[in-house]
Amino acid sequence: MSPWSGKKHYKEFLEDMISNINIKEDEIEVTQYFMWTMLFVGEKINHVKNLFMLLMGRQQRLTIVTILFSAIAQILKSWVIVYWLILFLNI
Repeated sequence: MSPWSGKKHYKEFLEDMISNINIKEDEIEVTQYFMWTMLFVGEKINHVKNLFMLLMGRQQRLTIVTILFSAIAQILKSWVIVYWLILFLNI
């Protein structure tokens, strides 16, 4: 099992991200957030499969963040298009 699998971990990750967004009236403020560091350690790997699993576990958060930000960007882009259509076409 991956070290980052399970409901607890993804909920904790999303809570960390959301807790750093402050919405005040018409402003959105995003505070600084230290995501993580890439840590490379010397470790004896006795099988190629173990090396692959180690590498996959290390890049899992980066992949999830990339997918999450891409989805958010698509949603925001849709909202902007709808906003401009409503504004200019008076729908």
